[in-house]
Amino acid sequence: LGLAQKGRRAVGYDADITVLDLPARAAVLGIASGAVIMVRGYVCGRGGRMITTAAGREAVEAAGLTPIVVDIGKGGFYRS
Repeated sequence: LGLAQKGRRAVGYDADITVLDLPARAAVLGIASGAVIMVRGYVCGRGGRMITTAAGREAVEAAGLTPIVVDIGKGGFYRS
């Protein structure tokens, strides 16, 4: 999935960005690999992958996208 270079702000790490509207609890802008991929909740562009947890699978499919479902507890992405 290309997640080895994620989860940290450091030289050599990939810096995708999601801008959140915290009061609305919504993502308003997404940038990946230097390209805008989502604006105001609408996915734009093509050829991308939507990575989600099992809880988001139905929403991704309802948007007409193919989900890549991950278990964040097993990925090393988050550590307790």
